[in-house]
Amino acid sequence: MKRIAVICMTILLAVLAACARQRSFSYAPEEMAGTWTQKYDGSGTVEISESGGRYAVLIRMDKENGEAETWSMTAVPADGNTLRYKNCIHAVWSAGDVSAPAMDILYENGTGTITVLSTFELMWQDDVDNAGENIVFTHT
Repeated sequence: MKRIAVICMTILLAVLAACARQRSFSYAPEEMAGTWTQKYDGSGTVEISESGGRYAVLIRMDKENGEAETWSMTAVPADGNTLRYKNCIHAVWSAGDVSAPAMDILYENGTGTITVLSTFELMWQDDVDNAGENIVFTHT
């Protein structure tokens, strides 16, 4: 009986160790960097670059009326596959004069996350206005 308990405990520990390794998987900066395009309609993009363990992120969503919304922030790794930000600036750009488009800042110091689903997909979640709720982007 004691032997069976030891075997079961050994199996349980092996399974838990495998799950922990899976959760701690992280992505290299070169896998994150570049342009990501909104998966279903292509109307949004995410631009990511890395420097010193911090990620500069610019999210742009084009609107049908010619305006564009942007969210710009600096994100840091929160855990194995998530970047967290707390300094987001959300702005709306209108066409106006081509040489100087008009910008209205909707808020500053927004928070949220960017979760890497795989090497080729990420999902954005903005905490302030849920703008990125479950939007998936693919690496292009």
